[in-house]
Amino acid sequence: MIFSSFFASLVMSFFFVILLQMVSYFISFKFFSTYDKKVSYECGFDPLSSNRSSTSLGFFLVCVIFVLFSVEVVLIFPAVNSVCYWAGEVYLLNLWVFLFILLAGLFYEWFTGSLEWFS
Repeated sequence: MIFSSFFASLVMSFFFVILLQMVSYFISFKFFSTYDKKVSYECGFDPLSSNRSSTSLGFFLVCVIFVLFSVEVVLIFPAVNSVCYWAGEVYLLNLWVFLFILLAGLFYEWFTGSLEWFS
């Protein structure tokens, strides 16, 4: 009795998965296929053009600054959250040193003009 109900649920789940795959195939079926839809999108550049095209250094610089500060923010959130549990002097000193280095980097980028878009 238990084996037959397990087998029936297994067969029903198999058919349910097949039904969902068929529905997703018919929903995602593309009717029009042009050259522009087949070409991969490469950040607004033509992928078949020469590799020596000039790009704006501002885009690259903003991307690098964003990655650096987002990683640092990801490291700060757990540290601030765990201050309630580990309120030791060494832990707080490490947190303050980390924040000082973060702010020193921010001020360095600010004073060198890296954060200005038009320079």
